[in-house]
Amino acid sequence: MLNLLFSLFVTFMITSSFTIILPLILINLNNSSDIHPLEWSLATKQMSKDIFEAKGISTISYAAIVKNKNNQQILFQRSGTFLRRSVEAAGNEYVIKKVKDVKFTKIPKGLKMEVTSLSGRKRQVSFPTLESFERGKIDE
Repeated sequence: MLNLLFSLFVTFMITSSFTIILPLILINLNNSSDIHPLEWSLATKQMSKDIFEAKGISTISYAAIVKNKNNQQILFQRSGTFLRRSVEAAGNEYVIKKVKDVKFTKIPKGLKMEVTSLSGRKRQVSFPTLESFERGKIDE
């Protein structure tokens, strides 16, 4: 009888640990050629801060140049399978990995970025500027 209780206890402990272990396994099974959601979120937050405070924005389809309040030029462009950021052409910071294509478009209220991952999933985000808030163009 004691053996039966012990085996039931062990069985219940193993099955209850699945609720903790299963999400960790499923995260690692995420499509390995897609941009990780946390990486996308952090990158867009960082870019949003740079672009919001921008004094000027110029774009080429594959790159965006943002002039910040210190008159430094920040360049965002695709390099291989990375989206990189460089300030005053000194050094590179990889912002997003697993990027197949990126397109920047200047819009009246700021900058629009469209990213295609290696898996083919497309994402887009628009970054408003402080200037657009001051002119009241944020709702356009």
